[in-house]
Amino acid sequence: MVEEINEDYYAGNDSKKTLDYTLGFFSVVFLLFLMVFILSLNINITSELQLAIAILVPLTLNIIFGMWMFKIKRRYVAIGIISFYAILLLLYGACFTLLSGI
Repeated sequence: MVEEINEDYYAGNDSKKTLDYTLGFFSVVFLLFLMVFILSLNINITSELQLAIAILVPLTLNIIFGMWMFKIKRRYVAIGIISFYAILLLLYGACFTLLSGI
């Protein structure tokens, strides 16, 4: 029987935490733009459904990637991905509030 080793990847190393968080945060931006660009080259976007597919496929792949990062114990990469979307939603809410005059 093989025993699983439960070593913490970040044990006592703050630079790994910072690097992984930064990697997670900025990789979302890079991957989203790259994947939307590639999908827009392959799909002639003429309808709203095709546009939704070009946006939802990269978004879904990012969510799956974040869940996989939690599974392999690289939680700061996943936290960087989650914080990107949280900041994006906060900015959207702030703009919506300013433009609607609430």
